Amino acid sequence: MTHSLGSRIAIDVLQDETGLVYRPEGYTSQAVAEAFRDRELPLYMLANQLPLLALSIEPPSVQDQTESYCTPDGALADQRALKRLSIYAFSDPNDLLSYPIPPHLVRRYVDSRLCPSVTNISINVTQPIDLFGISEVANPAAAHSDYDHDERVIEIIAHGVGQVGVSPLLEESCSWIKTIEND
Repeated sequence: MTHSLGSRIAIDVLQDETGLVYRPEGYTSQAVAEAFRDRELPLYMLANQLPLLALSIEPPSVQDQTESYCTPDGALADQRALKRLSIYAFSDPNDLLSYPIPPHLVRRYVDSRLCPSVTNISINVTQPIDLFGISEVANPAAAHSDYDHDERVIEIIAHGVGQVGVSPLLEESCSWIKTIEND
């Protein structure tokens, strides 16, 4: 789980070929790589800043090749780092510093060998207040930091969505829109 700038740090650590995985004493890089190749890793990014922070970095050496690495019959499947990196990017629309992750950003700035999959979650973690009857505004600091106070965020992280038995809280208070973005 990350918060804010931690979104970029987590991706950097996963993409760093020397720090791609933890290497316990006595294990070879090959053994560890093989152990992770068939694992799925969920990464929850609260107040996600990946799109903003991607502006200042170089793309990884392997990009836009997920078909070759991540499909069972892909030509390079034996060289992938993970079976899947499931990124859940939370952002509050009132937070000026967090953003959803567009597909083109993943293709260009997340190493294909991580087999990334992104779910963007837009959620108001703080309630807007009335601005003199003209409009509603939310405290941007709270919109950036109050994820740990929102029961819906905790339920999504703890129990997920999109399967049988979703929390009644989520069913009652959230609407889910599946989108396929082409760009």
